[in-house]
Amino acid sequence: EMQPDCLLIEGPNDANTVIPYADNGQLEPPVALLLYQPDNLKRASYFPFANYSPEWQAIQFGLKQALEIRFIDLPMSLQFTLDREEAEIRQTSLEGEMEDQSNLPIINDPLGYIASIAGFKDSERWWDSMFETRNDETDVFEAVAELITTLRTELGRQESPRTLLREAFMRKMMRQTLKDGFENIAVICGAWHMPVLQEIHQQFFSSKTHLHFYLMMSHYL
Repeated sequence: EMQPDCLLIEGPNDANTVIPYADNGQLEPPVALLLYQPDNLKRASYFPFANYSPEWQAIQFGLKQALEIRFIDLPMSLQFTLDREEAEIRQTSLEGEMEDQSNLPIINDPLGYIASIAGFKDSERWWDSMFETRNDETDVFEAVAELITTLRTELGRQESPRTLLREAFMRKMMRQTLKDGFENIAVICGAWHMPVLQEIHQQFFSSKTHLHFYLMMSHYL
């Protein structure tokens, strides 16, 4: 219904060159994207895709429609460097210096806490029941946006530096997409990121520009 002219997907930006390979007819999910550091093979990350994965579905749609498709998350080359630096900091830091919030369920796992209030032991099952299997697809995005925005603004949760850096990079990539002239952009991202990514809408989007968010739950934090 939206007919976007560009798809922005929460995935490592330095993997953009492999997107066209998803059009290979012999490539059938489950598959995984592998990124690794050539001089240290222990530093590697897998990004798995099932046939129903939102990222995979978006890529397949975009390739069939000949749309611009871009991964907009922080490049893994930078994340590998951050992993090493954070490991060094942990080795030299004294235990107990970081504030322990693990005893606060709503802070530690906000959506899991909401799911428990609704009577679910598993946040994935709650998400599927409340959002994935509903028929009013358009309205459900507004409900999710209100829920996540409320949680992020009122909980006082301290996001990790990595999360904030990733979100800043995603906003940067969105601004670049606007500069490149695209006007009807679909963003496929984890629900937790949506409020801070939407912030650029009023600041940078013209009246002719539309931004649509399609949410995935698999790694919302």
